[in-house]
Formats: sequence, structure tokens, C-alpha cells
Amino acid sequence: MDKRIKIAAIAASAAVFIAGGTTTGLVLTSGGTPRPVVTQQVAADTAPVDTAPDITQLANSIGATQLTAIDPTLYASSEATAMWHGQPVDITTFSSQQLRDQWLSIAQQYVPIITVGPSWVIAGN
Repeated sequence: MDKRIKIAAIAASAAVFIAGGTTTGLVLTSGGTPRPVVTQQVAADTAPVDTAPDITQLANSIGATQLTAIDPTLYASSEATAMWHGQPVDITTFSSQQLRDQWLSIAQQYVPIITVGPSWVIAGN
């Protein structure tokens, strides 16, 4: 591993640890700079859902900013890009846990999954 990447990984892991998250890996930004994929523990109600949560209210409740709606992907009710804990993310909502799980089975092959709620997912962007 390149020395620059090792140093960045150590620094990023230390910053994430101090902030209270868990580093689950590194991704390279478009400029080639490594950035940690951070998993944050977010309290979530585990009761079944019948309707998707309002994505704006969800973003506000978890502290996401710069919310920009995008066309929802397969199985999703709504989707948006946002900034969360200093990193760009996609927030996706679902009308059922079954739809969320179907989406996850596909999405996890392409994007890092950061946090999963009962009717929503935060994924790396």
C-alpha cells in the first residue's frame, strides 16, 4: 500500500474514532485521496413500516444537510443526496422493510452501506 494512503487511513481512522464512529473501509475520492467509509450508530425504531418516511424530516432528524432530491432508484420511495458527518451520502427511503432489503441486496454490490434503518438507508455517494 502506498505510504500516502497508509498515513491517510491512520489519520482518518483516528478522526472517526474521536468522532464516535466506526471506519468500515476506505474509498478513493475522484481526486484519488482516500476517505473513510464511516458507520454511525443511529437509533431507529424497529417496528414494521407501511409508508416511507418523509426524506426531509429524516435528514433533519439525523443531522444531514445540503439535501438534494434525486429520482428514486428501484424499490425506493424517495432518494436524495446530502452531507452527513462531513461526507457525501445518498439517503433512500422505502415503504416496507422487504423493499429496503431487496434494494440492499443490489446496492451493496455497488456502494458502501453506511447505516440501515427500518425504512431507510444511508449509503456512500
